[in-house]
This record gives sequence, C-alpha cells and structure tokens, in this order.
Amino acid sequence: MRSLILVWAALLALLMLSAGVSLMQPSSSLSEVSGLAIALAKTLLVLFFFMELRLERWAMRAVAAAAALMFLILLGGTLQDYHSRAANAAPAASPGPGVTVPPPGKTGRRREDLRMAGFE
Repeated sequence: MRSLILVWAALLALLMLSAGVSLMQPSSSLSEVSGLAIALAKTLLVLFFFMELRLERWAMRAVAAAAALMFLILLGGTLQDYHSRAANAAPAASPGPGVTVPPPGKTGRRREDLRMAGFE
C-alpha cells in the first residue's frame, strides 16, 4: 500500500512538471521531447505499479512490449509527417498569366453586389 501512495505522489509530481513544460515555448523541440519523456514515465509507473505488470509472466510482458513498440512506430510516423508538412509547404501561388488581381483595399466587387449582400 505504501508503494502505491509513493507512485501516486510521483504521478502528481510528474503532472505538475508536465504543466510547467506546457508553459514553455510551443515551437521548442525541448518542450516536445520533455513532454514525451514525462508521458513515458507516467505510463511506465501506471503499467508496472497500478496494472501490476511487474508481477506478470513473460508472455504478458511481451504483449505489452509489442503494443508499446507499435505505439512508438505510429507516434514516430505521425511526428515525421507533422514536421515534414511545414518544410514542404508550397509557397503562395501567383494567380497565373492573364489574371488581374485588384490592389489591396479594393475588392473588385461592384456596389450593387455589396448592396445585395447586405453590406451597404
């Protein structure tokens, strides 16, 4: 019972640390890595102490390890996709030859179009 209370206290401490990390710069890779490390620590505490995986046989541990490996593969693919989108974003396209664009501040709409739409 004492070990469960200590694990609970550790989970609360990790929760406060996680809240502190969330206040860091959102674009910082340090916040991403530390957030994932804290989540991994909390996950392992719950698995080994509250779910009592440390007392199970090797087959149950192997199933849990396979599930964790699959999760890490999916997480890695998701993070890779997320980070590659900003790097491969297409620049703002020009309208093309022969297309006129109204200058800034001019919408190109006629007054009667605006009046019909209820803007006048």
